[in-house]
Amino acid sequence: MGLRWGAVDLRHGRLKVRVSRTLGEDNPPKTVKSAREITLLPEVVAVLRAAKPLHAAVNTFVFPTQAGTPLDEERFVEKHWHRGLRGTDVRPRKFYATRHTFISVALTKGANLKWLADYCGTSVEMIEKH
Repeated sequence: MGLRWGAVDLRHGRLKVRVSRTLGEDNPPKTVKSAREITLLPEVVAVLRAAKPLHAAVNTFVFPTQAGTPLDEERFVEKHWHRGLRGTDVRPRKFYATRHTFISVALTKGANLKWLADYCGTSVEMIEKH
């Protein structure tokens, strides 16, 4: 929710995670492992390239509201999240669960556990625990 264009390198397909946005504020990531640089899939790079405004400033949010302000998680969930889940016949879940769903799907598809932990900014132990 707090991703800004300055953290996205479309030329090299990389994304730097250095900020955690909670309750409308930017904070440092929760853990040392949470601050990381990840390689984006080519499909993700293509979508971001198509979505990037022509003259986006480094501080511009990648996923803003229509007014250009940062998303408010509570309002986003109320207005869009649950409706989107219903429309795709996905059972209700918390917005934060997207992270858990990503990890579960990646494991189902055979992702390397160590790579996945590094990619998601967590530990192998935490993934195994949950």
